[in-house]
Amino acid sequence: MTLTSVCYCRSRQFLQSLFGFLRPFCLYSGTIFAVSCASQQAPTGGPEDKTPPRIIKVFPDSAATNVSTKVIRLTFDKYIQPSTVQPALFFSPALEGETEIKTYGKEVEITFDSTLKPNRTYSYTVTNSLQDTRGNGLDKSYAYAFTTGAVLDSGGIGGIVYDASSRAAQGVLVMAYLLDGTHVIDSAGVRRDTLSPFTTKPDYLAQTDAKGRFELRYLKASPYRLVAIRDANTNLLYDLNAEQYAVPVIDTLTTGMPGVQMRLAKTDTTKPELQSAEAKHQNAVAVRFDRNLLMNRPDEPSFHLNFSVFDSTAKQPVFIRSYYTERQNGRDIIYLVTDSLPKPHTFGLVAKNLRDSLGNRAETLSSSFSGSDVRDTNKAVVQNLFADSTRNIFERTAAMPDGRWLALAFRAPVLAESVRDNLSLRKLNGSTATALPIVFRTIDAKRVEVKPAGEFQLGSFYEFTLDHRGIRDAFGRPTLDSVFVRRFEIVGEEMFGGIEGEVSVETPAAGKIPVGRIDSSKSVVVNAELVGTGFIYTKRLPLVISPADKTSARRSTKFEFINLPEGRYTINAFLTADSSGGWNTGSAFPYRIAARFGVGSDSVRVRKRWTTSDVNVVVP
Repeated sequence: MTLTSVCYCRSRQFLQSLFGFLRPFCLYSGTIFAVSCASQQAPTGGPEDKTPPRIIKVFPDSAATNVSTKVIRLTFDKYIQPSTVQPALFFSPALEGETEIKTYGKEVEITFDSTLKPNRTYSYTVTNSLQDTRGNGLDKSYAYAFTTGAVLDSGGIGGIVYDASSRAAQGVLVMAYLLDGTHVIDSAGVRRDTLSPFTTKPDYLAQTDAKGRFELRYLKASPYRLVAIRDANTNLLYDLNAEQYAVPVIDTLTTGMPGVQMRLAKTDTTKPELQSAEAKHQNAVAVRFDRNLLMNRPDEPSFHLNFSVFDSTAKQPVFIRSYYTERQNGRDIIYLVTDSLPKPHTFGLVAKNLRDSLGNRAETLSSSFSGSDVRDTNKAVVQNLFADSTRNIFERTAAMPDGRWLALAFRAPVLAESVRDNLSLRKLNGSTATALPIVFRTIDAKRVEVKPAGEFQLGSFYEFTLDHRGIRDAFGRPTLDSVFVRRFEIVGEEMFGGIEGEVSVETPAAGKIPVGRIDSSKSVVVNAELVGTGFIYTKRLPLVISPADKTSARRSTKFEFINLPEGRYTINAFLTADSSGGWNTGSAFPYRIAARFGVGSDSVRVRKRWTTSDVNVVVP
């Protein structure tokens, strides 16, 4: 099918009645051709128009039967931008032969030279990439259909798409593929799936509205496969590594299913790339990658051992002592703390066995850089240490599985063991001070964290002492001849609230999921996300199946969050068989279903001194 988009200089009637001779000059076949003409433009002046255009009339009428036509018309309530029409139209089945799209102000006309097949339902979708002349898109996608026979296909599949944070995802393309056997090859008893959304356009599609809802309409009675994508380039194909995707928790869907849930994820199979290496000063090289990398776990600060630096001028290796990171625009810059990098020497850097958060591994990367004559004048002095007698430490910090940690940062790299050996914590009780055993961990060469072995107690007073006289920088040099003493109060329990409820898990007896699905799951993970902060508090609960459970349609697992900061939270849950407790996103190709999940219907308000109860999440 070839689509041609055309813009006329005058209104349709005026052009046909008086200026038909202008047609050759305003029409240019095979291109999207816009002409600036008075009748094509929306009125100017007045307040800025931000209302979406609406479709107010279609021909043939939607759901019309016994249709015989070679023209489809759409009438809008606003002037339409011609260049946005063609990418926003999708026909199912595809119209054969040459097809031409013409735009007359508020009207769009689609003409085609092929004859429609008998007794066939034709549907077409107008996506929200169509815009008016003010740049406003449709509020959602719209689907219309007609049939050349007496009966219109009327099947439907509906549901909702969530983003990675389990909030409604607007403007997501939901693509439906007919599973009629043409996408499967049986060879030597092996069933090979050939339905690739990378190369195959869908048979039907819909777009999600502001609440994440979608509705696939006018479907032929048949099994289907669904894939949802953020179609950034509007090509109706899933572009791996560039677009988010979502798949359902069921492999095959049929018409009449209204509650399909999907949650967006992103697959990236590309390996990390080293973008640049540059000497920050004589004893540090800044290394930039095209994405953030997985670092070490706390208290194992050996990430720098993945790197090596060689002085190409002196023909000798350069010792790397440690590393630290700084974040700029969401990206980590890695600084390797090294022995001297003099100018004008040239250096080579090699990085090995680096991984990103998706598990993609780069075995060997390399770069070169020049030395520096800049000296690092920063002293390795502790920074951002709170004032003495500070109250309500950790007011906005909920208890995580490993407790609450007091973070310390230094202006330059330090020897972590020298910090550990020169700090102490005491719990204060009136005039009594009790020394506490501490737990200490290193984040990187400039950041450490500390807490009491028995955790910080809410509402209690503590004294923190840092003897800077014994702290050494990364090169073993003294730092500052001072002792810091700070007294502080941990925020009281009355400053926090809580959430309690239950996760209801549907079992195979409910008739909505395949038998055996729930038995493969080991636990249920419940997340409470503080809206607007990115803070996520997690509970992982065992999922134990008894014979009685298997006969019921639904069973419940209770959960409770305590000591949550005040605010509004979204709640979601998912089943997992992964020992790490992560959510299985599934795969668009090869096609693998996602792990079952559920999202709370409303956000939950947490208030101080109050537990919000009866919060329910259903995992269908």
